[in-house]
Amino acid sequence: MLFFKPKCSDCGKREPIVHTDNITTMTNGDLTFRYCSDCYQKREAIVAENKEKDRKRFEPMRKEQEKQHRYEYLKREIELVELEQKAKELGIK
Repeated sequence: MLFFKPKCSDCGKREPIVHTDNITTMTNGDLTFRYCSDCYQKREAIVAENKEKDRKRFEPMRKEQEKQHRYEYLKREIELVELEQKAKELGIK
């Protein structure tokens, strides 16, 4: 029996495989992707680049949300202080 090295899913070379992804399909089948070291490094670089792009893209929205949450928090705090003052004026507390 002959042993064949598996091919890299990206480049098709029969180099040593350093990473394998198994993805389950909706029909309960499995897709297996094998990557050599060069393709895996390229893939990891692309993933890191995409994460950085997403972070930069969502950063202004996240900051705006934090600003809005802070504004709402301060607004509630002011309302509580005003209610406490009214309660003291009416002699409830």
